[in-house]
Amino acid sequence: MASASGIPSHSLRQSSVDSSPSPASPHSHSGSPGLGSNPQLVLLPNTEDRDPYDEFLSDVEDEDEGEGDPNQQLGISPLSIPPLPPSVVFLYLLSPYLRLGAMYIPDGDTPLEYGLVALVLAACLSAFCRHIWFLLGRYLRQSTIEDIVIHLLVRGRRRGRECVRARYTIAAVIQAFRMLLAAMYLRDSVNCIIPVIPHIYRSQLGTSALLCILVLALSLSNPKIVVWATGLSLASYVAWVVAVYRAYATNELLPSAGWLQRGLLWNEISSIAFACTTALTVPLSASLTSGASSTPPAPKNQRAKSFQLLNAFSTALGALLILPLVETSTNAPDVLISILRSVTLLFSVPSVILSTPSLPLPDAIRRFASVNFSLFIITFVVGILSLVPPPVTGILDDATLFLAVSGTFLLPALAHITVHYFRRPLSIVVSQRPSSVPGTPHSTHTQRPPSPSPDPLLQRKERLLQRSRLTKRLLWDIGIWIILIPVCGCGLVWAGGRLALQW
Repeated sequence: MASASGIPSHSLRQSSVDSSPSPASPHSHSGSPGLGSNPQLVLLPNTEDRDPYDEFLSDVEDEDEGEGDPNQQLGISPLSIPPLPPSVVFLYLLSPYLRLGAMYIPDGDTPLEYGLVALVLAACLSAFCRHIWFLLGRYLRQSTIEDIVIHLLVRGRRRGRECVRARYTIAAVIQAFRMLLAAMYLRDSVNCIIPVIPHIYRSQLGTSALLCILVLALSLSNPKIVVWATGLSLASYVAWVVAVYRAYATNELLPSAGWLQRGLLWNEISSIAFACTTALTVPLSASLTSGASSTPPAPKNQRAKSFQLLNAFSTALGALLILPLVETSTNAPDVLISILRSVTLLFSVPSVILSTPSLPLPDAIRRFASVNFSLFIITFVVGILSLVPPPVTGILDDATLFLAVSGTFLLPALAHITVHYFRRPLSIVVSQRPSSVPGTPHSTHTQRPPSPSPDPLLQRKERLLQRSRLTKRLLWDIGIWIILIPVCGCGLVWAGGRLALQW
């Protein structure tokens, strides 16, 4: 894993200067030459054209220079994935839309108008939640969702045991979800390819074992191979959509009984919601803004707009590629369609496995093994989960659907509400005191002497910037409280009723 490189910035304030006044400073106190002590000068930045979320980042980056990486002191990787160019980030933002969730849509019989409304709503909420994660990652200066959740759950960095326990718990939940998702893709890929295999060589166990070996080989190969595999999965999906729509136009489709083999929560609407789920927004945005080490870094606003454009374009393109499937209400047992579907799902598994957190293996095993032993265990577990019998498969599919949908839509809403309504706001120009923001890297620098009370002019500027930050955040607050929370609440009520067999 690559570490995030520091982004150069300019200090937002100057705490002390020489006893002689600086003629270049527009805020120097008049009449200060006669003072014998060191006068404090207040240097206020031009913040009218800047994003308030960037004020805090620029303010604290200079404090970190020469003090070491605070994330390394916590054992937190500053960047969970290597820096990536915009084209690769766009590929990883687009590919989750074009997988199994989209392929389940033709099995339903929901009226076209309801399917279109569900697709538009799910795509808009997906892009909205991605931007919420992006803002939270910038605001809290974290590069993974795990670190953001730990910041919300653990109050104070001195609670080492609670932090370690929370990290292991969150990692275990993410590991379980990613392995269930990879097993779901692998199981469907095997089920699609088995009818194509000659009867004498047809074996569920043998086919699963061969595909697991292929997935492991791709996962252990060069990262560029995984990127190419993801691109091949995207291309095969486009070919699959063309083949399905052609079969639909020529009336070659037959009714599908796919819903009978899945859990209680699966239908066309839930498949659309599952197709619009994503999980790597924060690390992808961090890898995008930390990339381009050979060129001068772009301004923060420009990098933010770059990710916003990638997010919007990937969501719009994904919705357009899903749209033809909403019109089709049946599936086709065609050989070409089965092969394309199997290839699409198979080559999407390596990226899912590689994004799974490593297992907490003992140090002796990690030093002894010359390869990634955790990757072998994860792939083996994925292969075992893909072979479970149909009754258990329905339960695992329901659990995967719940984790994917709640992690995409409900979790960012709860994180946003917790950070901005139940935590003290992070300061912008006033010096951040260790006790003001528990759980942040700056709260453990106890060696520093207590800072003097801020200048009244700085306090006034701080209040103005906090008010500006609140104003810019108002749109996202309205979207969360008016749209996202009610939709998630209705979904939870519906899921509870389905599991209770009430409807």
